[in-house]
Amino acid sequence: MRRAIQLNPSFAPSFDRLAVFLGSRHRELDEAHIMGLTAVSLEPSNVSYRMNVANVLMEMERGKDAVMVLQVAAKLAKTPQETEWVENALMHAQEFEADRERINTEQRLINTQPAAGNSTTVSAGTGENETRPRLVRRDFVAHGPRRFVTGLIQDVHCNSENIDLAIKSGAKTIPLHSDNYYKISFTALGFQPSSDLKPCSDLEGRPAKIEYEESADKAATARLLSVELHK
Repeated sequence: MRRAIQLNPSFAPSFDRLAVFLGSRHRELDEAHIMGLTAVSLEPSNVSYRMNVANVLMEMERGKDAVMVLQVAAKLAKTPQETEWVENALMHAQEFEADRERINTEQRLINTQPAAGNSTTVSAGTGENETRPRLVRRDFVAHGPRRFVTGLIQDVHCNSENIDLAIKSGAKTIPLHSDNYYKISFTALGFQPSSDLKPCSDLEGRPAKIEYEESADKAATARLLSVELHK
């Protein structure tokens, strides 16, 4: 791709492909951003290029900038399909930025409060000191664009509405989680299921295409978004 850019520095697709390549590998994101902007400058009306720039910005955790890029892209969309793509991406970027802002606000509040081990209050009933640790529940904050992988579903476990599973694709196994499997989109490609799908018992060992998103917290399991079952 770099060679193609050298040979024809006015060919926008080469810059766009390099931006997507670098962004998808979480590498050299500043360069990926510049490559994407160059593609946009060469073909300003290309909505896809602007969406790819927004994806790179999401990888860089620059949600506000991604939202602004997508808002411009929405005005340039020419077909219903382009409009739908941009609207979905814009909604995702706005949710990402809102969640990130909320987490940052919570963290600032935590940092301004005494540490749990040093925080004491007086019990109204006994006059004794009590330690009251402050526990903050962290919500899932998506990081980067949504991803897709095709493979075999394994290790399905449910607890109430929570579901955990893994998707094995080649030598790679990706653990996934959802707090509510009723919110997961289940579809079937090329066949009609014989009955209503029961995720906790019907997914084990099934080939499928999975949509998921990674967490800003590297220790958190990726969130499962949709399952497209294959024959």
